[in-house]
Amino acid sequence: MSSQESGSRASSVLHDRRGSDCRSVEVQMSGGQDSREKTLSAFQGFTTCNVSDALDALGIEGTIAGIGPLWPACPKIVGFAVTLKMSIAGREEVVIGSLEAVDAAMPGDLVVIDNRGRLDVNTWGGLVSLTAKKRGVVGTVIDGATRDVDEFQELGFPVYARGTVPTSVRGRIAIEDQGIPIQCGRVVVEPGDLVMADRNGVAIIPRRCIEDVLNIAGRMVEIEARITRDIETGVHPIEAHRRHRYTDAVRLHNVKLDDE
Repeated sequence: MSSQESGSRASSVLHDRRGSDCRSVEVQMSGGQDSREKTLSAFQGFTTCNVSDALDALGIEGTIAGIGPLWPACPKIVGFAVTLKMSIAGREEVVIGSLEAVDAAMPGDLVVIDNRGRLDVNTWGGLVSLTAKKRGVVGTVIDGATRDVDEFQELGFPVYARGTVPTSVRGRIAIEDQGIPIQCGRVVVEPGDLVMADRNGVAIIPRRCIEDVLNIAGRMVEIEARITRDIETGVHPIEAHRRHRYTDAVRLHNVKLDDE
């Protein structure tokens, strides 16, 4: 099976979890830089928890378990997915293929690597991180392990992974393909999807749902703020939750404020 066929199969398996009912217009990877920067800036105000709640409200499975920051102060990252898929029988040497992907990236992009969760071999390194940072790539998320953590930290280049390992990638795996749908955990990631990673984990927003998730996350944060204000002014926490119907907002996919 070709990598394209494999990616298409993975995408179709979880298609119903990728927001087929989203109403928003896609934010194009090749769209105006101002539009991209505006979108990324808007999401900086949220956490992956906020995004996860909005994805729940849309019936989308978009959070990846087990991938986290590689050092305590690793910054949160938000960017548009550039995808790489690795395998033992890949077609291209990892270092060169990774540099090619980074060279084609745009400012605000974020590299997402599918190495099937392997923890015994590296997938990313300091030199490609340096190149990525110079290109304006905001960070890397890896379904697998990596090394050169000290270099990432010195560069100020955020990397999220399942773990670390000193073992070189050379002669062990190769790049199967890039710019195709990949799968990280249970989540399909397609080029141009919005990716957020912070200390809570990783969330993937299908590109056609970016606007919907942004709007819903904002409303849910406002509901949480209203509940917080009520509790601080003496309202019983259970009453505060019932008053603002936070749980119903998630369960019923219907996020509204009381004054709407």
